[in-house]
Amino acid sequence: MLQSLLLNCLLVLNHVDGTFIPANELNHVTGTFIPTNGLGTAVVRGSQPLETSQAKWLGLRTIDWVDEAGRERKWEVAYRKTAGGESSSTGKPDSVAILAKVLRPHRPPEIILVHQFRPPVNKIVVELPAGLVDKDESVEKAALRELLEETGYGQPPHGGTATVGHVSDMIVNDPGMSEAKMVMVNVAISLNDPDAVPVPRQEPGPILISINHLIVT
Repeated sequence: MLQSLLLNCLLVLNHVDGTFIPANELNHVTGTFIPTNGLGTAVVRGSQPLETSQAKWLGLRTIDWVDEAGRERKWEVAYRKTAGGESSSTGKPDSVAILAKVLRPHRPPEIILVHQFRPPVNKIVVELPAGLVDKDESVEKAALRELLEETGYGQPPHGGTATVGHVSDMIVNDPGMSEAKMVMVNVAISLNDPDAVPVPRQEPGPILISINHLIVT
């Protein structure tokens, strides 16, 4: 239920034409001011073709398969080199997204979001904290590591105590083009200090959205 409410919130952060709503307009959507922290100066200056052999993070390969009519077919697919090209065969997710709920005295629960410039879409994107799963790393450990790096939450005392909850089934983001797979990990952050502000290891840091602003009554 909470995931659906959050998804609805994230969808309205973008106009139907795909342009990003300015930070000063987001206040009307979420009740929270979201600063750009200099992200507005980021811009794509150009792009050029890239040979797979020259790519550091992504690769391409051809899949030989047989369709429902018995015809032999081929399919071009992208994969993450960070997963060793084994993600599809092992069924292991190569990334995690973290749905983190912050709980502290005298304040309503809050959801943690992050925002960053994404060159493929040439836009600032508001999204859940997320990251790649290292080799031989569990999805739970990856979720806590990425959450701490991106937001500062999850390390006592001022970052609170993190407890991993439900881990979703496998999610495929773009199955027509990529074999990339991820899971969503629910994490509860408990803070004793209602005003504690942890220091993230990465900029621009977290955005806290009150759950009350995700529920339409």
